[in-house]
Amino acid sequence: MVSEFGVKIEQEIGKPYKIRVRHDDSGKKPDWYLEKITLVRDSFSVVFPCEAWISKKKGDKVIITELPAEESGLKVLEYQIDVKTGKEKDGGTDADVWIYVYGERGDSGKRWLSKNVYKGSRLDLFKKGKTDSFSMKAVDLGPLEKVKIGHNSDKKSDKWFLAHVTVSGPDGTKYYFPLEDWLSQDTKLKRTIPCAGIREAASDDEDSD
Repeated sequence: MVSEFGVKIEQEIGKPYKIRVRHDDSGKKPDWYLEKITLVRDSFSVVFPCEAWISKKKGDKVIITELPAEESGLKVLEYQIDVKTGKEKDGGTDADVWIYVYGERGDSGKRWLSKNVYKGSRLDLFKKGKTDSFSMKAVDLGPLEKVKIGHNSDKKSDKWFLAHVTVSGPDGTKYYFPLEDWLSQDTKLKRTIPCAGIREAASDDEDSD
């Protein structure tokens, strides 16, 4: 079944090389298999193939996906995001944590670091002294520049001490984003962290679980 929509864009965006698609997971049957999206303007049309589920239960179990334009030559890459919680007293949090990853070719959009993209076996995430690993697929971001990370709770009990974030590409390159500070109502619930350099896998002695 083909659905057509008219979209008004307030500013000129040129010919897009990727789009980001999500849904709100509402309704009795939110699972959606998307074949492709075609963007049509007077001067051109661009096809964004998908052929995948956008669903918390099927496929990659995510409700957000990025699609490269068919003619762009860009690929969807899988990144690993490692989040290290510090060892300070009460440094862990029960809040929901999100992240944006930025590179030379744009950003990933807001991604929730939840159990459906978690790569470990522990039931509790973001606990004192632990490293949690997550999977994220995005159109090739190029060399990474910064991350923005935060959580959704302003309760004092949900304050969180973030040590650092490491983002790894499929080629094994690890980008290191150190913070060593609190995310709380007394400081800030979100932080933008510039890349501090590339970290070799051999030097990574984090406590993964």
